Amino acid sequence: HVYANWQGVGCLALLWLNRHRAVLASRDWAASAAPPSDAPPEALSPAALSRLERPWGPFLSSLQGPRLGARLPHLCASAEDVCALRDAFAGERYWLRLDPAGRAHVMLSAAADGEDALRALLHSALCAGASGGAAGAGGAVPL
Repeated sequence: HVYANWQGVGCLALLWLNRHRAVLASRDWAASAAPPSDAPPEALSPAALSRLERPWGPFLSSLQGPRLGARLPHLCASAEDVCALRDAFAGERYWLRLDPAGRAHVMLSAAADGEDALRALLHSALCAGASGGAAGAGGAVPL
């Protein structure tokens, strides 16, 4: 019964993004934007995105993927860090920092909306790809 439900849900091509689908889409988009490709990256179709989903995916994304809703102590250890992030993300409604393991921690402002969260997910996927999954000392990632 569980297997039949899993297969049935996999046939759905949902037109909206939840957090897990947004992570999958942003990772795929960032990977298609990577060199040596000169073509502009294309977004996954709803059908292609549904084929990437797994029942355990949301749980794994929460453990391994970008951490949306991080608090300031997860991003900054000092006042200098706060100033660096403020300057790097001036005009944005989120701050982003990669930890030494390459996992993105995103702090959203109270005024942030879904577009800001998606922009932060795309930004974190691009940064994780550019850093090879590691960010050295966990530095701020400028735009």
